[in-house]
Amino acid sequence: MPNWLKFTNRGQSTISGGIGDGDLALVVADPSKFPSTFPFRLTIDDEIVEVASGDGDGVDPYVISRGKEGTTPAAHLDGAIVRLNITAGIVEQVHSVVDAHDVATTGVHGVGAGTIAKTADIPAFDTPAIVLGSSAAAGDATTVIRSNSTIAAFDATNPSTQAFGDSAAVGSAAYAARRDHKHAMMADPVPTHAALTATHGVSGAIVGTTDTQTFTNKRTQPRVSSAASGNISPDMTADIYIRTALSAACEIANPTGSPAQGEKLIVRLKDNGTARAITYGNQFRGVSAALPSTTVISKVLYLGFIFNNDETKWDMIASAQEA
Repeated sequence: MPNWLKFTNRGQSTISGGIGDGDLALVVADPSKFPSTFPFRLTIDDEIVEVASGDGDGVDPYVISRGKEGTTPAAHLDGAIVRLNITAGIVEQVHSVVDAHDVATTGVHGVGAGTIAKTADIPAFDTPAIVLGSSAAAGDATTVIRSNSTIAAFDATNPSTQAFGDSAAVGSAAYAARRDHKHAMMADPVPTHAALTATHGVSGAIVGTTDTQTFTNKRTQPRVSSAASGNISPDMTADIYIRTALSAACEIANPTGSPAQGEKLIVRLKDNGTARAITYGNQFRGVSAALPSTTVISKVLYLGFIFNNDETKWDMIASAQEA
């Protein structure tokens, strides 16, 4: 690859300090306007110079060669304009590389002299024809690939029913595959209950979401919602609501969600050393006793409710105050 001359857009600055007609170091006011890699050519007045290295500042001036592309080295004054122009030498470098590519590619991959081959130079495909049960046919000398080269397709045998436990059946030598080709199948497609329970280390019947079944030796852990203080708004995502240190009156609001007939709700209350008032939503009512209206200072109070779906009421069936 050639050592390409580098470019920047709108590259222009000025000379700092001026140079004589034999100087080989150049300092410009703003080196950032020019490439940071080399080489590149600069035009100063009527002279073209080529920069080989350097930062272009007073510490590390550009190292230049003078009088490029038939121009004459000359002295240039401080403040003279320095430009990075597209010159005849740059254009000639591009032309030489393109010409060299044309010579290098002639005869490669079957490309003759002149223009590079294009899609119109490739022989067209014939009309395709693929028939079940036909044999393969190769392309001829005039085309690289014939699109009507017949592919050995599936044979005409009707597919057979494949069952679990079948052995594999292969195609014949004349065809890539037979339509009645079979894959070997596992003998038992559905894992048995015994296999599932052994795998997961469990025993007994599997529980279905809609089945009527009896649990034996099972523990159901209640869902708990607990806070130090605040009102209680049951939403059926917890079974027990706890307040450990009420600092203000507490309202137990009507539960939201979709409670079922007989669903249970437990509330446990305790104040923070001052008795606190307790109020209830209109779905709560006392059955075994009246609904408590206040806490007893620093004593735990349990309230047990059960849902009466027929009357949309939460009936308190138990109330227990710490002694």
